[in-house]
Amino acid sequence: MIYNIINTTTGGSGSGHIVRSLKPHMRPDVVFCPNGYSGPKITSLSDFPVKRHQELFYKRSKKFFMLDLNKTVEENMIMYLEKLRQTNKKVVLSGKISFVGNFFERNDFKPFIGLVRHPLHNMVSVLAHQHPAHVERLITKDEEGINTKAAAEYFAVRWNSIVSDDLKGGADIIRFEYAAKDILKTNMSDGDPLKKLFLNWKSSIRNYNILDKDIEKYLEELVAENYYKIYDKWDI
Repeated sequence: MIYNIINTTTGGSGSGHIVRSLKPHMRPDVVFCPNGYSGPKITSLSDFPVKRHQELFYKRSKKFFMLDLNKTVEENMIMYLEKLRQTNKKVVLSGKISFVGNFFERNDFKPFIGLVRHPLHNMVSVLAHQHPAHVERLITKDEEGINTKAAAEYFAVRWNSIVSDDLKGGADIIRFEYAAKDILKTNMSDGDPLKKLFLNWKSSIRNYNILDKDIEKYLEELVAENYYKIYDKWDI
């Protein structure tokens, strides 16, 4: 079986490696949730500068799909993914359609991959290494930056939303740390290049000793309900 859809958790979970290796459509759903967005759930394209986002989606989907500005976000994504499934093309999603609308819980697109990373290492990767400006601009003016409850809450609400949608939507969960093991539990064909990529996945990367222990513990509390449906223990 060929898998077309890979839903990822908020950056720092290996999506860049997949994009560089397989050249899929690269996170077109970012247009539906600007960096730092934490407002009401979005269903209408009228909530954003639609022409700009229409052009960006078209570019990120490699000129494969043009958003219909008369339809909702969900309607557009359904049309896009249904069209994608008629091909051997793949898309790496940024998790935005899960965060803003619980997309996979309501729409059956099985099988699809939910690529999940341990929230501690995921949070540090995206907020300390990839997008540190989020901490300064969007979360808090505190001098401690990432070592604040506000930063943990900002990340956790996104991680929880995406993982919850993956689980409720019936995703085949691939844990960043155990990708080579987890991919063997799916029905993915041996000929799918994504399978070969996961079988050779570098899963040893960790981000220890950056979060203070009290903030790390707080993060664990925030994500525990979803986390322990996927992982057996925190320290891995």
